[in-house]
Amino acid sequence: ETDVYWQEQQQCFIVTHDAPVNKKDSVLKLEELLSRFKDSVSYWIDFKNLTNANQEQAEQALLQMAEQYNLGQKIFVESGNGGALREFKKGTIQTLYWIQYNRSFPAKWFKLLYIKTLIACSNFDGFTTGYSMYNEDFKQRFNGLPLYLFDAPATIIKKETQTPSSIKVFLVDADYYLNPSTP
Repeated sequence: ETDVYWQEQQQCFIVTHDAPVNKKDSVLKLEELLSRFKDSVSYWIDFKNLTNANQEQAEQALLQMAEQYNLGQKIFVESGNGGALREFKKGTIQTLYWIQYNRSFPAKWFKLLYIKTLIACSNFDGFTTGYSMYNEDFKQRFNGLPLYLFDAPATIIKKETQTPSSIKVFLVDADYYLNPSTP
């Protein structure tokens, strides 16, 4: 999972979790990452600043890189901006809509209606949410959707005996790999 920002002026993706502020800092471009690992891994790209205005240019850049590095179906673009995300023409890019449902909203029922309508009117390949938001209410409201869960604590994941078939990916913390003997 890689966080990226689309840089309009440079027409490229910058790998960073927070918006780049200092132009003097050295930055890692997504293309550098793709050229390093090529098709040896799949890429879950968290598009932090996807808008209707930058969607088309960013999509074209991703499609070009996918073709250049022979990535096939190995690029998954995630965004909480479902309106802009649904405009991706797809091609080889798979789309993951970030469902931000179990946060505090003044009118939670209205947020649920919006999300359900967006899901019904779109053709997303999967859906993401934070593990802490994946509670019984979430499971009831979004049962059966192909889910990609992030921020999953390794100690909890290792203890689970059954994983629902709708969960496609658990993005776990480093302890999962660093401490394989952790229960």
